[in-house]
Amino acid sequence: MKSLESIFSYLHMEDVDKVTCAIFLLTKHARIWWESARVAVSAIPLTWETFKSMFYNKYFSKDVRAKKASDFLNLKQGNMSMTEFIQQFEAGVQYVPYIAQDDTSKGEHFMRGLRFEIKRDVRMAKVFTYGEIVERALMAEQDEHDIDRDRQQRRHQYFQKSQGSGQGKKTDSRARTSRQELSRKF
Repeated sequence: MKSLESIFSYLHMEDVDKVTCAIFLLTKHARIWWESARVAVSAIPLTWETFKSMFYNKYFSKDVRAKKASDFLNLKQGNMSMTEFIQQFEAGVQYVPYIAQDDTSKGEHFMRGLRFEIKRDVRMAKVFTYGEIVERALMAEQDEHDIDRDRQQRRHQYFQKSQGSGQGKKTDSRARTSRQELSRKF
């Protein structure tokens, strides 16, 4: 349906043409469903919204839509990368139109799902639109990766230095012990 609507928008199709095109594309079980369903709607003019509603009621029940909306409302970034989180957010927002249609609500809900360190950086940037928040969150994630990489390099360098100086001390103390033993003998 989303792909069809993109095509319809691009082609500036009229409502009746949208329905005709969608029906033409139905295959297998959907074609059989439509053949029996169209008898019920033959008396009324069939709009694109009515056709979509019928199609969704058949293939995408209210329970499934409610579950998708609930999953979206409880969506948290957790261990997901920012790109994965954005994709899941975008896929889920369509099930909650009151959030999807309001840029401020969409941005606020997106923020609530972010990991703390990313959310902190986005808040400090004082951005307000959904697009700005997403852009800042992507930058914050990159900053976090850079900070982690720098910390790991510093730990590695410190570990190498401490290993090197520790081995040197052991060698020196062994040499001292050997010298002391030799001086006792002579």
